[in-house]
Amino acid sequence: MRIILAETGCDYNIESVENNEEISMATLKETIEEISDISVTDQILITASGIQLKESNNKTWLKDDHHPSKAIVVFNRRLLETDHSADYLIHTTIPRLSKNLMELDLPELKQLEEMIELHEEENRDRELWELLAHVCQTCVDISFHRRTVIEKITREIDAQVIALHAALNNLESHVRTAYQTITKFDRIGQREFSRLAISIGSIDLDIELMRNVEIHPYLKHLLGYDELSLASYISIEGLEMHKHKILRNYDELVSATLDEKNSLNRLNQQAAEFNKNRASSDHLLQRTKKIRSEAYRLTESIQDTQKKMTDGIRRRKKIAELKQRINLTEEETEIKSSWTPDYFRDALKALYMNDAFIHEAEQAILSEKQTSIINLVNTLQSISVVEESLATIYPRLADLERSIKALRFDIERGKGAMARRMIAGYGFLLIESWRRYTYSEIRTKHQIPVDHQLENQEMQYRNTFESELIYLDTLNVFESEDKMEEGQAILPISFKDNLVNSSDDSWIITRKEVEEYIQLVQSFYANNSVHEEKKRRSSITSANEDTIPRDISTLLYSRLDREIKRLGQGVQILDGVLRPEALKVPQFKVNKSVF
Repeated sequence: MRIILAETGCDYNIESVENNEEISMATLKETIEEISDISVTDQILITASGIQLKESNNKTWLKDDHHPSKAIVVFNRRLLETDHSADYLIHTTIPRLSKNLMELDLPELKQLEEMIELHEEENRDRELWELLAHVCQTCVDISFHRRTVIEKITREIDAQVIALHAALNNLESHVRTAYQTITKFDRIGQREFSRLAISIGSIDLDIELMRNVEIHPYLKHLLGYDELSLASYISIEGLEMHKHKILRNYDELVSATLDEKNSLNRLNQQAAEFNKNRASSDHLLQRTKKIRSEAYRLTESIQDTQKKMTDGIRRRKKIAELKQRINLTEEETEIKSSWTPDYFRDALKALYMNDAFIHEAEQAILSEKQTSIINLVNTLQSISVVEESLATIYPRLADLERSIKALRFDIERGKGAMARRMIAGYGFLLIESWRRYTYSEIRTKHQIPVDHQLENQEMQYRNTFESELIYLDTLNVFESEDKMEEGQAILPISFKDNLVNSSDDSWIITRKEVEEYIQLVQSFYANNSVHEEKKRRSSITSANEDTIPRDISTLLYSRLDREIKRLGQGVQILDGVLRPEALKVPQFKVNKSVF
């Protein structure tokens, strides 16, 4: 498996990892630490395709046939936290430029040309040929050294380009995930905001209905004062103020959701800007590879020149030896003329020129390496900033979700539902008052003894009824929200155990009056906003499709029907039709299913 160190561009092939698909993340990181000196805690492992390796996906990726190269890029976390990382890497990873020929104590080209002329005149060939051989060999050696440096730097730049692409691919993956998350959140949020807007608009209808509900004469009699409407028992101004507060919260949440979308759009634009870095790194790599190709060509040219000069020197030596023994023949004269001083001067010019070119190539490749490091470090640090910003989106969305749920709770079950709770509470009161009067008639008719099971169940039933209500005369609901249990209905007045009917039939709360109240509630919402009320019911019941519909009239009809059946069962028990065990204390809780 190929392991690439992003900060240096060095890469390693680790066979122990390549052949072990069951290797753990801890073992993999320990192996990388041994070869790179990057501590386990500072390692960030990302595949060339941009997948960040974790314990959960490491083994899956190792088995994936879509990654035959199995390249893993190792990023050093400390590289992202230090402002001077680029300077440090430039200082520690880029080799010094090799010396030129003059710095290697070789003669300048002009000096060599003069020496060739001088040695030709003085017939001192041997010293000249030894010097030229030394110059040629030195040029070849230094050219190979420079080519090796160029080759190494090219591989490192190639590896750093892979690292940069891996980091950008990883960022793009995170941006896509964030976009998918916020798009889904926005889609759900817009639907939720639409429902909340309908519910908020319905608060006005609830308040208007309270103004239209006239308190029953019997309840006025019990209170001892004559308030005409249900709205008289609660501060309408307080309800209006809380509605405006809900509207402000609603507007803030809508604005906050839009801000999150805009924030992600800005981050996406920043991420898109990084594609320029991707393109520039690709161009840099192309330039580097061209320099490498040119270095190979120049090295081969220097080798070829050395070969020809060596052959020429050998021939010149042969001619010099012949001159010492005999007179030159015609053929030897031709040999001598083909290896003239001009030939060596031209060859030396080509040698020095090619060496100068490959020296410039080495200098250029080192400059490209410096550019590569700066580009990589700056891009990684910028990516890190964007990644940190992306990471903060998720908790903010979670906070927004909690705030939306809290607003929905306030509207549907909290103070926003206070008027609706009072409308339902008053209906419960009418039903309970009628039920108690009806039960008192049954008790009188059948002369039920105090210790009868029906009497015990009646007391339990009354206690159950009391627990479902909040009494405004004992609790300021606008200031003590924490004491208001979820789903409780509100009674505008407190009766407790005094809720009994007068013997005077003119004060009786009849079943017909109860039904008329329920019909009033039903017709009011139907006449004022049929379409909106349907939407409202849909939005309110969507959280739990199995709960009782939250339309108040439906709730009150269900309650009344339950009491009628219970009273009928009580009469059947007294008449001997049913056993007493058949009548159970109803557990009709309003919690979470009504408001």
